Amino acid sequence: MNNDMEKDLPEVNPEELTEAEAQEIASEITEETIEEAANEVIEETENTACCHDCSCCAGCATEFSEEEIAEVPKKKSKIVTPIIIAAVAFALVAAVVFGGIWIYNAFFGTSLKGVWMEKGYEDSGIYFEFDGEGNIYLRGGGISYYGNYETATYDVEKDAELPEIVTKLAEAEAVSGKVNVLKSDFYMFGMYGGEYVYTLGNVDGVKTATLKFVDTTGAVAEWTFSKTKLPELKMDPTVITNASADEAGITTLEIDKNILGTWSEADYGTYTFYEDGTAKYKTKYQIDQTYQMFYGITMGYGVDLDFKYTVGDGKIYMGVDYYTGESNDGIMSYYLDGKNLVIDGVGYAKVEDAK
Repeated sequence: MNNDMEKDLPEVNPEELTEAEAQEIASEITEETIEEAANEVIEETENTACCHDCSCCAGCATEFSEEEIAEVPKKKSKIVTPIIIAAVAFALVAAVVFGGIWIYNAFFGTSLKGVWMEKGYEDSGIYFEFDGEGNIYLRGGGISYYGNYETATYDVEKDAELPEIVTKLAEAEAVSGKVNVLKSDFYMFGMYGGEYVYTLGNVDGVKTATLKFVDTTGAVAEWTFSKTKLPELKMDPTVITNASADEAGITTLEIDKNILGTWSEADYGTYTFYEDGTAKYKTKYQIDQTYQMFYGITMGYGVDLDFKYTVGDGKIYMGVDYYTGESNDGIMSYYLDGKNLVIDGVGYAKVEDAK
């Protein structure tokens, strides 16, 4: 918009805009300013747009035939048009004032959804993924650990009950206004009581997340993460990389059709073997009783494996690939016992045939 309203807007650097400053600027956007912007757009539209209600438009001095006039759609209702333009005008005002920051904070400012990597460990091949539905994954490639999480926002001045992490943090440093809290007993977070105060930011165009917690000594510590994407994991089951399979003389992919499909055991998890030489293994989410009993800390986890395999001599030769380009081998003995598939002495019942 090229008008007086735009001239009166404060100059804002989105990188330096604090939440308090954003709220102050937002309070200045009233219904009157939005209506003024909308009216200006409407006025400019009516003064410049070609109405085509007659055979000659005064705005563009163009003559039209009767056929051309008949094909021109009727103008929208004057009630609907201002509403649409007002909405557009409001979006334009917000974009000019905040550079997109206010809109982002209003809808996404407290969400951890996405893939993150811990600062200082960019070459580790370890990624944290929050799915936005209460599930968190620690991904390393073919192997992933998973757990649960939840987030909430608290007002330090107004809320009567606050999470322990907020009160502890307030004892060590100034805490005021609204704070975001992450709660999770996933083993990567459960070790420090499972509660973290987090803030989202932006450094050189990269979104960041800082998690603050109180360590076992009572000191305030923090983790810093950067937003990123999961790399592609290439897994070619036709290339036998398992050293034990190589020693056994197995150099090409061998599949036992009798084990194809999904097999499950209540305590040990679920295997699914596919005909192309790939497989999956998934355990239930469970609490580590050792940590709970001896350390008083509740830490839970589940495990997902995506691996390639080949068979021979009653053994399953498996290989797990990582994002770092490395891999890990394993061997499992197996045999069929009636309707059960016995893997390393544990019987798995058939759940579903291969698809």
